Amino acid sequence: AQAASEATVRPDIFGYNIVLDGWRQGSTIESALSAENLLQSMERGERFVMPDRTSYNTVIDAFCKAGRDQQQNHYRKGRHRKENRGNSHMDGTLDNLCAAQRAEDLLHRMDTAGVHPCTWSYNTVLNAWARSGQGKKAADHASALLLTMEERQEQDERRGKKEKRVCPDARSYSAVIDAIARCGDTDAPDRAAAILSQME
Repeated sequence: AQAASEATVRPDIFGYNIVLDGWRQGSTIESALSAENLLQSMERGERFVMPDRTSYNTVIDAFCKAGRDQQQNHYRKGRHRKENRGNSHMDGTLDNLCAAQRAEDLLHRMDTAGVHPCTWSYNTVLNAWARSGQGKKAADHASALLLTMEERQEQDERRGKKEKRVCPDARSYSAVIDAIARCGDTDAPDRAAAILSQME
């Protein structure tokens, strides 16, 4: 009877999310990819549970954390020295682009799966783009995501929903302003000022 009982024990969503969080804390692209592989197996129905919002948010943050840590290591190791500046800068930004783009891709997959992203989900991706070092590309992606947040907020308001799943806050706008300010375009100050005015 004990053996039969033990055979029916299955991991639940909390167990899987703990493992995903362990990969998240690895702070490397490799650990983030491992977290994504587990998430994908959950999405395919190969595990005993389907991923929830926490599952997706954890893997999104895994890529964002990996991008941040890689950027810090890039400068810590002194790769910005003049004789190596060109190639090392390219390597670092490619790593950060990979992290930010993968985080955004997960955000869209999450939505497609019917697991609605929350404000935190969007803000994490916005911060990833702001710190990606991708200039105009990062500013454009961040601006588009903010627009999506605003549209979703308006949809919820029209439907009379008291609890809005997505509602841009000060962190959302600040991340987009940061991305625009870092893009280096001549119109960046005007774009940043326009975003700032939306907060007033």
